[in-house]
Formats: sequence, C-alpha cells, structure tokens
Amino acid sequence: MSDSEEEAFHNKAAADELERKVEVAEALKVMRRELQQQGLPGWKVKYLPAKGPLHDFCLELDVYDREQNCLAFYNEAGIHDKLRSIPDCHLYLPGLYYSDDKMIAMDDLVESHNFEPYKMEDPMDFSLAADCIKALAYFHAVLPIEAARSRFLKPREATYRVMGQILNEGIADLKEGGDSLLSPSVVEVIEENRDFIQSVMVGNPDKLTVGDAILVVAHEDMWSNNIMTHQRPDGTTEIAIVDHQFPEVDTPSVDIVFFIFCSMAVEARRAHMKDLFQLYADTFSAASKEYPSSEQVWTDITSATSLRRGAAKAIGMMISGESGGCDLFLGHTPEMRVRFVEALKDLSDMLTSS
Repeated sequence: MSDSEEEAFHNKAAADELERKVEVAEALKVMRRELQQQGLPGWKVKYLPAKGPLHDFCLELDVYDREQNCLAFYNEAGIHDKLRSIPDCHLYLPGLYYSDDKMIAMDDLVESHNFEPYKMEDPMDFSLAADCIKALAYFHAVLPIEAARSRFLKPREATYRVMGQILNEGIADLKEGGDSLLSPSVVEVIEENRDFIQSVMVGNPDKLTVGDAILVVAHEDMWSNNIMTHQRPDGTTEIAIVDHQFPEVDTPSVDIVFFIFCSMAVEARRAHMKDLFQLYADTFSAASKEYPSSEQVWTDITSATSLRRGAAKAIGMMISGESGGCDLFLGHTPEMRVRFVEALKDLSDMLTSS
C-alpha cells in the first residue's frame, strides 16, 4: 500500500468513526415524554450541545457514552447502597435506570429530589466546602478501583490530543493577558511544566500503583460547578456530585486540590486548606477497609508527588475550558477573576516545590 493509499485508508476509518459517534449522539435526543410513557418520570436525557467547540469536544471524547458507562457501573457495584449504609454520609449520586447503545437517562435531581445546582460564581464557605470534602472522601472510599480501572478509563489517544489542544489555547490566553493578568514568571512555570500538566489531565499515572500510593477512582472534574445541594427538613445538607464523564484512577489530591482552589474564595481557601485535607483523611480512613489509618492517608495526599499532581490537574482544568481558554473564570465576576489569578500563583508554587 502506497503512502497516499494508507493515508486515504486512515482518513476513511476516522470519518466512519466520527459518523458513528454523530449517530449515537443524535440518538441521545430522546423526548422526555418517551421516557414518561414508559412510566419513568423524574428522568432526564443529556443532549448534544449545538454545533461548535463544545459539540466537537463531546463527540471526540465520547463523554456521554462514558458517563452512561460510569453511572451503570455505580448501579451494578451497589455504590448507592454502600453510601446509604454510612451513617454520616450525605452524598447522593445520580442513578442510571435506562440505557442502551443510543441513549442515556438519569435521575433528574432537580425534579425528583429537589436539589439545586450550586452557582460557580458564589465562592463556597468553609462549612459547605467541608460537607463536599466529606462527600468526596466517601465517594473515593467505596468505589472498587480495579473493577473501575477495567471498566471506564479514558481513551488515551483521543484524550491526549484534545487535552493538549485546549491546554495550548489556555496558555495562549495567559500570554495574551500579559502582566495585567499574571506575572511572566507564573506563566513561565506553567509553560515549562506543560507536558506534565497534560499527562495528569489525560490520567492513568503509569508511575503510581496500588502498592506504593493511595489511589482512588477520582471524579476528575470535581468543583463547585458540578455540585448540587439539598437542604433536608432537619437542616442537614445533602450533596450531589454530577457529570461523571472523566473518572480516572489517580491520587485523591487531583480532586481535592482542584475542588478547593476552584471553589473557594482566596482567603477562605488559604485559611482552611490544611483543615480540609485533614477532614478528608479522617473521613476516608473511617470508611476505607484498605487504608484505616488517618495518618497514612494524610501523609500520602500531602506528599510532594500527590500535591504536584493535584496542582497540575487544577492548573490544566482552570486554564483549559472545554471550548479552550480561560473565559470560564475570567468572564463571570471580579471575584472569580481574583480566585483564578491567585490560584494560579499558588498552584505554580506547589508545582515547583518538590
């Protein structure tokens, strides 16, 4: 086969694969009434976004297929029952109750359970952040790692390419912002560590094993924008973590650092970060059969390796919105801009401190 013939062959294969993804995505557009006719009220179906960068992102990374697979795994592994069996756990995960190769339907937490989406513009106070950290620790503690590893890890090649592209766009945005946004030294640190940041965003760390580090099935997109809350009559706050599209086996710190830096105001984050790491360690160790020592959990999640991975993850996610660039943080409120800038300063220090 000549070079031109081989190129044409690969182009045809790529075109066929894209067409398949488009067909599946289009089939996701199931009318709510179709589900209700089956006697299934309180469900929702995820729709493919309109044509544009986010549309292409969802197609290329099969985000709906992966979320469907992930939620189905939670059902099969009995995760909901495990969480409900923990007296102090107030975490609610969306359930998947109907699925085939062409649709995804899950709990409508707003309609059926009276949850409210948390507004990312509002910085979390310590009390709510603590509730979320405890929910995250329970989530990590009950998920079986090896079963998940074989079930829903991300497709490496496509993810590497897409994450690299949006990371480049984020770095370009930082440079374009100039000194009025960040000092050149911070941008230089991020650019020098670009390959490491990309590798963490892609996931599946090849140098971490269950034997030499505490690993969990990380949510990988854990911040206030993916949190929903519900106030019970007794005043207890229930937490729902949504958008399970990028689960990956990694250190817990990739979720903890990203959540704290992206969700809390600067002063609150700096004042309480150590407290939240300790709360995570205590909560996780109480629920984990494999790691019952709070000291062991604390030592691992605050190690230089874990914190560096957490910093890389947070930087990558903050500067690389799904459509590319930093607009998600810079385009909302003055507080979010400050949260973004100060986070990148502190995270760049964390990235180079080891």
